[in-house]
Amino acid sequence: MGGGGGSQHHRHADGSAADAVPAQLKGTVEHATLTRVRVSPFAAVATKRVRSCLATFRPRPRPSGPIVERVGLRGVTVTFRRRRPAAVYGCDWIPDAAGEAAARPWCGGSVGLRPHHRLLDPRLDLCDRRRHRLVAFAWIEPLPNAKWIVVRDGSSSEIYPVAASLPVRVSTTSDVFREQSLAVFHVMQYGPDGSRLGSTNVEARVSG
Repeated sequence: MGGGGGSQHHRHADGSAADAVPAQLKGTVEHATLTRVRVSPFAAVATKRVRSCLATFRPRPRPSGPIVERVGLRGVTVTFRRRRPAAVYGCDWIPDAAGEAAARPWCGGSVGLRPHHRLLDPRLDLCDRRRHRLVAFAWIEPLPNAKWIVVRDGSSSEIYPVAASLPVRVSTTSDVFREQSLAVFHVMQYGPDGSRLGSTNVEARVSG
């Protein structure tokens, strides 16, 4: 376990090693791991991961803008937008998926309406594993000037860089309530200089 804002000695869900915590957040965010983000223009995207995400939706959407792929401790996500209607699309993947999810490339796919560039709903997705706890995914809207979103998960935290003016798909395994189809995300947002811009607990429910 790392302390004083350093990365924990964990590997991401895809087996890759985490990079160092940004210098601006060292000493501020305890027991933290930096997630990895990749932004690609849609025209240049040819990864199997992104193609399989697009194929989960019917009709198949055509992104209006860049594709954002994120890799964290608990899973992998893809996020992109469509302009008409104004919406954001995404897919969630976890290792060691249980049940039906094990047979599919993704354990969940979400579509969130985003009129006026703000989500109406964080679009909670609960992914089940063969072992351990559920993994909950949701989108968090960055505050103006936010550079990083930090989500506390029990005694540790994950740092998500903001990218491409899109909501940030985050995950947690603590405060996830299967019976209520509910998860609570403990969120902090930081500016480029490491100053805290805000903190909140986001309650997300599976849309029914």
